[in-house]
Amino acid sequence: MMTADDITSGLKTRSFGHRVYAYQQTRSTNEIALRLGANGAPNGALVIAEYQTAGKGRLGRSWISPPSRCILASLLLRPTIQPYQTPVVTLLAAAAAANSIRDLTRLPAKIKWPNDVIIAGKKVCGILTEMGTGKSGQQFLAVGIGINVNIGKDSFPISLKSKATSLSILLGYELPRIRLLQQFLLEFENRYILLNRGNLAPIISEVKSLSSILGRQVRIESDEKAIVGQAVDIDENGALVLRLSIGTFEKVITGSVTLI
Repeated sequence: MMTADDITSGLKTRSFGHRVYAYQQTRSTNEIALRLGANGAPNGALVIAEYQTAGKGRLGRSWISPPSRCILASLLLRPTIQPYQTPVVTLLAAAAAANSIRDLTRLPAKIKWPNDVIIAGKKVCGILTEMGTGKSGQQFLAVGIGINVNIGKDSFPISLKSKATSLSILLGYELPRIRLLQQFLLEFENRYILLNRGNLAPIISEVKSLSSILGRQVRIESDEKAIVGQAVDIDENGALVLRLSIGTFEKVITGSVTLI
């Protein structure tokens, strides 16, 4: 089991991960982070678990992972941004995850807008950002991340084998989860500092450079509608800009993306 001491030993961040809440099993790390945030826990508090019984992804989807094989974590953040800028935080976390994977493994991790990290077309990481409100009315964020680190081929359900993979499958050997988590926390914090300073340009530029869908024809489905077009840009608020077949442009805040 990853412990608070394991994580804080050698950690190079200023505040991210300095307060750790570690669990062998819990329903959802995001649920705990939201509860902690409502009760005044500090910015950068980290919740980790070896197993989640009700892990969740975006749009209410389940996040399934075997015990002690993944990074399952949530960070409590209190950014100085407007609520409509929340998608940027998700992309910021995705960029941090992609770069951490690249640095430690040399694998070509890319961002699949709005919240996934993929390698060779298969998902290795997902991010879920949720907003909460404290007793004083101040809003905060719980940023959940799941990274498939050491999952074996036989552990993926048949329905996911063509869509998801793990770092150990791609590398042929297991990776130390603590080292990857520490690197992610450092990468995330460095970008978070830029965000709070209002310096969004380098963040968005990095996200674009890591994007797996810019320049591609995509179909985006949401609860409201489905849109088909060419992904041409990601704006300063994290929205995806599509060029439609009629020549007009449309911004999309969230949705499920399929390459066509």
